[in-house]
Amino acid sequence: MSRQTPPPAETVLDRIVRKAVASARAALERSRFLHRGSARAAVATIPQGSPDAIDRTPDETTGGIPEPLHLFLNRGGAGNPILHAFAAGLGRTVDRHAEDETGPRDGTVVVWGVLRGSDRVVDYARAGGGHFLYIDHAYFSRGHYLNYRITHNRHEAGPVRVCPPDRIAAHAVDLRPWNRNGRHILVCPPTEHFVKAHRCEGWLDRTLEELRRVTDRPLVVRIKPQKGMDMPSLPDALADAHALVTHSSNVAVEAVTMGTPVFVSTTSAAAPVGLTTLADIERPVYPDRRPWLAHLGYSQFSMDELKSGEAWRLLREWETRPYAEVERDG
Repeated sequence: MSRQTPPPAETVLDRIVRKAVASARAALERSRFLHRGSARAAVATIPQGSPDAIDRTPDETTGGIPEPLHLFLNRGGAGNPILHAFAAGLGRTVDRHAEDETGPRDGTVVVWGVLRGSDRVVDYARAGGGHFLYIDHAYFSRGHYLNYRITHNRHEAGPVRVCPPDRIAAHAVDLRPWNRNGRHILVCPPTEHFVKAHRCEGWLDRTLEELRRVTDRPLVVRIKPQKGMDMPSLPDALADAHALVTHSSNVAVEAVTMGTPVFVSTTSAAAPVGLTTLADIERPVYPDRRPWLAHLGYSQFSMDELKSGEAWRLLREWETRPYAEVERDG
């Protein structure tokens, strides 16, 4: 009789990933919608991807940002100057690298993006019940060394908090009227890097299949433009659009400001002013976007604010702000 080879022992990382996946499933069951008070059932939600599914629900992020903060550089990429600027605002320096991290820490970890070990640092924090600050490109006035978003225990800004309009006013957002008479549906799939980082393989195929089941409208797929590509601008692509469908790309934020309804992942920054179930594709919502815009204005910071410590002060203040009621149909 041949001897069976025993299964390999579970490693620490295997155990952490297993717990994270279990948490993801539980979180998804707890929170079908990101919107408070929504009466619509989530019948066919936008395909999520496991990291997004474990982003914290609103009641889990109201306890402040625990200290100490542990900041992580990357070996490569464009985020290190931003981490150094944030560290300067804390009166500190930073020299540890995400690629070297081996387990969870107390307090709050701070990372740039999801590549070069940053995703693993976040996985450790989640599995250990810890906290993380996530830094990435801003929603408005984007560009390196200009502005950056910082979010607590999630990749995007999350549910709308009550914020004054002063910060968003500085970005001169052109808020256009809602287009209620569009014809086609614009589908913007995630990039290859996004798919890998957020583990949402097959998102485009599943989304198109679901849309074909619930609507006869023309479906137009628009990939993220690359240098040298000859393709219509986003405003042109949205000119006759009934809705835009994407995972959590910033294109949804742009579409909402241009007046196009959106259908997105529950963790998209545009989720509070859109819908997350494709079954409602023929019944989009047209909410008042001003509270949402003010909220995004307080979710991003300039390089000067990072260096001076103002971003850290505003982040802690933001944690104390109450959640806003977003009018679903305006």
